[in-house]
Amino acid sequence: MNPSNPQDDYKIKDTKPQLGERWPHGGVRGGGGWISSDRVTSTYDLVEQMYYLYVRVVKARDLPTNPVTGSCDPYVEVKLGNYKGKTQHFEKKMNPEWNQVFAFAKDKIQSTDLEVFVRDREMVGRDDYLGKVVFDMNEVPTRVPPDSPLAPQWYRLEDRRGENKSQLPQVLVKAQVGNQILKTKLCPTRTANPFWNEDLIFVAAEPFEEQLVLTVENKVAPSKDELVGRIGLPLHIFERRLDHRPVHSRWFNLQKFGFGVLEGDRRKEHKFSTRIHLRACLEGGYHVLDESTMYISDQRPTARQLWKQPIGFLKWES
Repeated sequence: MNPSNPQDDYKIKDTKPQLGERWPHGGVRGGGGWISSDRVTSTYDLVEQMYYLYVRVVKARDLPTNPVTGSCDPYVEVKLGNYKGKTQHFEKKMNPEWNQVFAFAKDKIQSTDLEVFVRDREMVGRDDYLGKVVFDMNEVPTRVPPDSPLAPQWYRLEDRRGENKSQLPQVLVKAQVGNQILKTKLCPTRTANPFWNEDLIFVAAEPFEEQLVLTVENKVAPSKDELVGRIGLPLHIFERRLDHRPVHSRWFNLQKFGFGVLEGDRRKEHKFSTRIHLRACLEGGYHVLDESTMYISDQRPTARQLWKQPIGFLKWES
């Protein structure tokens, strides 16, 4: 289906099938390849050829299980440029069988690659990625009826979950306090031990009931980030800083998104996916502006302990 204009798929189109009998070897004496006749050589001659790319998803085998849930709820996503198709998903099946067919009109194809993704449907959060197969459109064979259909083939998944990947992650950290969201820069190199050393400043108010939510994301494509892990930290656990004393850093274990709501047999002993080294504090030396900078009347720091002693008192009566 055309996502931009679905009505184009249902319009009546003018076809001009060449009816008649084809001369052997393209005709005689250099003539044309067709001769007019009341007899049709094949029923397929009555229909003008309209090419489609057919993708038949048959089955998969030996799919890896989710390390958190211990099961696999797989489905297949077929992607060709801006066009996508999904199979149904099965619950707790490592050897699913779909036998579903997807069709793409040739005149609507703009991509040179056909991508077939196998994903694990998650109860909470984005679906997990199991692996993919990429096909070059120039290598896809052409079949014209009455040719026999192509036999299914097995293909090995690339970047399969559970295997050692040759490409190391390139990650960034997204931090959020309430409606405030800040991000670090993308780590310039692909490494298993990224390093940022960046300062992110948020405005928070007592009694500090909000959380600092940290999310580590891997940049897998220009417009796609893959979740590595996340953690929510209550603000009151951080020490309050009123002077220039150094703040102690701490390690925190990140968790896979959605693990905390799993229950029963879908919940197993949890192991953290990675750790993050953090130096955080509640800084009282800053003044939070609540007035226009041109007419500011109070420039004192937030912490009362840092206020200067008053030089006198003014009593006003009206």
